[in-house]
Amino acid sequence: WNLFDSFVVAISILSIALSGSGSFNLLRLFRVFRVIRIFRRLKRLKQIINALTASLIPVGNSFLVMGLVTSIYAVLGVNILADEDELHFGKFSASFFTMLQILVGFGEPIVVPLWENENGINAVVGAFFMSYVIIAGLVLINIVIAVLLDNFISSVAADNAADQTRTSDKFSHWGNHAGPMDPLLATLVQYSTAFDLDS
Repeated sequence: WNLFDSFVVAISILSIALSGSGSFNLLRLFRVFRVIRIFRRLKRLKQIINALTASLIPVGNSFLVMGLVTSIYAVLGVNILADEDELHFGKFSASFFTMLQILVGFGEPIVVPLWENENGINAVVGAFFMSYVIIAGLVLINIVIAVLLDNFISSVAADNAADQTRTSDKFSHWGNHAGPMDPLLATLVQYSTAFDLDS
């Protein structure tokens, strides 16, 4: 960290000396990253960061599955709904973005006009959107959360086991050495009160 602090100070001095240059002002933003040092001091915050970094790949895989399901529904949306709503379902990219809007709950203004039209309620559109919300919104989002929690619990357990190993290693040398007072202490342990010592 001293090297990083030296780098930040050198950049600050250069930016003051060359105050007209905008590129050094951008490099001064590295000072914000000094806050990262707090992770080393706060154990619980460090555990959270370790758990997040350990779960990047499994959570990324879960998001990949969610992206595939959303892509499938986006293609279906283009094939089923392109004639009814050209703006939202006319091409794949617009359909994919619309499906993401529906996933996060901002799709009501898009879904309701398609579902309820002048001919009544369209059951195909209703089944399409309901199945997507159930599969992607309820099942896959909960899988992502479950994977994140599983990795968090595993990471915290590993950190606690490592702390316990370090603590036991630190104090393990106490039991290995016999001191000159050990025979006396062994006999005194038998007595619990001062009266026992007098007799």
